[in-house]
Amino acid sequence: MRTVTLIREKVSDALGFNIRGGKEHFCGIFLSKVMPNTEAERLGLQEADQIVSVNETNFEDIEHAKAVKILKSNTEIVMQLRYFPYGYRKTYEKVQNSNT
Repeated sequence: MRTVTLIREKVSDALGFNIRGGKEHFCGIFLSKVMPNTEAERLGLQEADQIVSVNETNFEDIEHAKAVKILKSNTEIVMQLRYFPYGYRKTYEKVQNSNT
């Protein structure tokens, strides 16, 4: 597990990454894409990182929309992350199974 602090000047500034997953998908919140040449990339964030917490809010059992709201409403984002590719791949399996 590692701690990363992402600082943005304004809440309207881009985060530099996309997320997928959430409680409604029966999985955690994972980074699905990290944009090149962003602070997120410079901090070492990577696809398949699971966000365990943000600013001391537990992200292990949170709905996707609530996670987005918390991430976008702060200029200082202190994240606990763990690289968890197995869990990340499972998010794709769950989406595919729910579409059949």
